[in-house]
Amino acid sequence: MGKYWLIISFIFLAYGELHAQILENYSGMFDHQSKKSWNYKSDQVSTTLDVSSFPSSMLRFYVPEKNTVFLDNKIWFYSEKDTTVLISLEELHERFDFQGQSTVSLVVYGQGVSLNAVTLEKGYFQSLVMDVQGVSEADDSRRNRSSFKDFYFLGICILLSLFAIVKIVFPVELNFMLSPKAIFSVGDNMDWNPKFFSLDVLFFLFLIGLGMVQSIMFFVYYFDSIHANLINPFSLNDLFFKWIIGAVIFVGLSVVKYLYLSFMTYVFNFRKFEVMHFFYLLRIISLLVVVLIIVQTLVLTNDMITAQNWHALAKNGVFTIYLIATVFLYVLMTNQLDFKFYHLIAYLCTAELLPFLIVSKYMMW
Repeated sequence: MGKYWLIISFIFLAYGELHAQILENYSGMFDHQSKKSWNYKSDQVSTTLDVSSFPSSMLRFYVPEKNTVFLDNKIWFYSEKDTTVLISLEELHERFDFQGQSTVSLVVYGQGVSLNAVTLEKGYFQSLVMDVQGVSEADDSRRNRSSFKDFYFLGICILLSLFAIVKIVFPVELNFMLSPKAIFSVGDNMDWNPKFFSLDVLFFLFLIGLGMVQSIMFFVYYFDSIHANLINPFSLNDLFFKWIIGAVIFVGLSVVKYLYLSFMTYVFNFRKFEVMHFFYLLRIISLLVVVLIIVQTLVLTNDMITAQNWHALAKNGVFTIYLIATVFLYVLMTNQLDFKFYHLIAYLCTAELLPFLIVSKYMMW
């Protein structure tokens, strides 16, 4: 009986070898390169693939999760999870125009990918059942190039150009709004007497709105998967349209905020203190936007996007600074207004802290 089992096992093994014949094994031919910065590391393994020999053969390719595969310097697919690809050489020639090349480069790019993690074999594997889950090569949208970086840096250039125009046309206003020293003064000896509905104020609000919306879009695109569908990173027109619409909405919300402060100062009889109150907080927001834009630009240009703590750090930092600014506003108000302690506290709680808590409830937690 044992002889029969031996013969049957031999037949099955021989049958499997005939249908899983490996012609070329590239698994031991990969080169590894690693790039490091102070908080980011990227790895890539690469090899040269012969696409001319054995034209009727197939490729069996295993890639670990969260890696991008490039073939002939063109993106092939992104592996959302551990992925095994089984594809014929003929189909590969149809998808990629190798232009008569006999060999092409194959690169696996990701964080932490190693030589032992990737396998590539050429042969005949018709009868094998392969796991092809997680392969996004057939999804054309995955192969489209994201335009978000182009949008972000073009937006920076536009903002700098607009701020240069403001510097020429309204130099006093720009110096007043972006001076760090102004944080410690709520309105003493102002060279600029701001009027809310004047052209210079509305234009400056629009610029700050552009910077703030650009920062929000940065965080949504890279860190907020829940709301990422609100922007289309593959369309520059859509990105710029939502950028401008967001800035207009910011101007509208600023008008509502100013009218609300006007009503509150009337109720508390603070003698038109809404102008100094509004523009003091606008200085804080303006400086915050400038700092956020600078930090985001450094993060984007140095490939530090994978540091996921940027999201929580920036969000918590913004709200913490806003609370500190409210405390500073109270201290400065005590020097400007002759009112009792509880009167100022009641005004700030109603005019600032209550709206702040409502917003932070939905944005921070």
